Amino acid sequence: MYDKRPSDRELTKRLNEAKEFLKNRSGLFANPSKTVGELNDLNIGDANEVWSLIRELLEEISPKDYRGTRPPQ
Repeated sequence: MYDKRPSDRELTKRLNEAKEFLKNRSGLFANPSKTVGELNDLNIGDANEVWSLIRELLEEISPKDYRGTRPPQ
């Protein structure tokens, strides 16, 4: 069992993959029913607004912000 933190290189790769998915609009919500509740809590009426917010967040975070274990969560 892995309990070590992923390398910065692996985390950077994952962040870049996420950015590419968003750029190509090929992302989707893993748990739509949970997402609807969270969008409501954030007062976001249109799910399309979420993609730009996620894009902004991905530009602001770095591997140093990651606190999880393996695999990247």
